[in-house]
Amino acid sequence: MQPDRQPSARATPALNTLPIPARLRRLQTRIWSALRCPLRRFAADQGGLVSTETVLVLPLVIWAFAATFVYFDVFRHITTGQKAATLIGDTLSRMRDIPVDAQQLERMNALFAYLAEAKHPTNIRVSSIGWNAEDEEYLLIWSYSTGWLSTSGWQPSSPTAPSDDDGRRTYYDAPLTNEVVNGPIGTTLPRLVLGETIILVESQIIFEPLFRVGVAGRTLRQQIATRPRFAPQLTFERDGEVIEQPTARPS
Repeated sequence: MQPDRQPSARATPALNTLPIPARLRRLQTRIWSALRCPLRRFAADQGGLVSTETVLVLPLVIWAFAATFVYFDVFRHITTGQKAATLIGDTLSRMRDIPVDAQQLERMNALFAYLAEAKHPTNIRVSSIGWNAEDEEYLLIWSYSTGWLSTSGWQPSSPTAPSDDDGRRTYYDAPLTNEVVNGPIGTTLPRLVLGETIILVESQIIFEPLFRVGVAGRTLRQQIATRPRFAPQLTFERDGEVIEQPTARPS
């Protein structure tokens, strides 16, 4: 008769006799042991269906292509609009003592739309700005805006924009005011001295993306400041009256 075997000191204790942290570690080890072989077989398997992989990957490829096209297109519109606005400012800076009028600036807007390859109505706002030495601030001599935002449905969003009687913001639609020149855009203008003026051209283009991939439609705006080349200032004729800087011209 064989003696009874004594339990080994290294025998694995029952799961229900272990503390809770040890139980969780033991359970995690068992789950990983059960899944390790299937996962290895899945990772080593090179079989598949082309149609299934195409269905999974093709939407991502199409979205990436459309997003690349849209992002390139919006930067192209920004660059083209900036070049067109620079050309308008350079053209106005080369005018001599002949004043411009509203009709000429409307034609400038048409030229800007052509150069910028715009598919929607464009808007330019041309202003002549001087310097008030007494108050040490900018002086708005005159400003003209071709004004299309109030009828196009694309209203600007500016916290400092004044509103008309209907409550619509008209900051980019209306001509500049002296308060705006010395307020929101004053920090973007070059420093001037008494008798010196600049021509400020602000342009606006509507951009609508061809695909909806995260870039919404928006109004692209550019601001170009140019000094007159052959005359002290660019004057403006309104109702037979020539508007020019009231301060003395440099000698």
